[in-house]
Amino acid sequence: MTTTTTADRHAVHAVRDAAVPLTGAPGDFDPLLDLVGDAHYVLLGEASHGTHEFYRVRAAITKRLVADKGFAAVAVEADWPDAYRVNRFVRGAARSDEDATDALDGFKRFPQWMWRNADVLDFVGWLRAYNDRQSRPADKVGFYGATPVARPSVTWPNTATATTTLNETKANRLMAALVTLGLIVTT
Repeated sequence: MTTTTTADRHAVHAVRDAAVPLTGAPGDFDPLLDLVGDAHYVLLGEASHGTHEFYRVRAAITKRLVADKGFAAVAVEADWPDAYRVNRFVRGAARSDEDATDALDGFKRFPQWMWRNADVLDFVGWLRAYNDRQSRPADKVGFYGATPVARPSVTWPNTATATTTLNETKANRLMAALVTLGLIVTT
């Protein structure tokens, strides 16, 4: 027999009262975006790596943050060089990548499946189309890698190059956030 405590019942009621059903409607994430307000940074996590539903919802939320809130950078748990290849593609600067599949081809190390999957492919394609509609290069949204589990010397063969590139693309706020969060180390 399962015993339910008063604290359990209060917790269930609190979750039930705060929960917002996701029905697939365009306004599903409106309450979340209201909570975001004028924040400069939003960190999205997931309960597991590789679950289609998490990737799909994370992409949908990120699209809204970009399109509705004006977010200018997407920083993901990925190696810098691989993500920067995607960045060049989504910003229209890639010379050799013809499509999102080519741009994601750099993800060859574990865990490549985190980034080389249908949901990320769709998101990268959406981000390229979004950026193609921007008239000024400064308005294009970047895609950057920041792996908290790897040392910069492993993740980024040349940390100075990564830092210079971030500064050159006017992503100083992103750099400050990544340093603050301890996701990168500058010298």
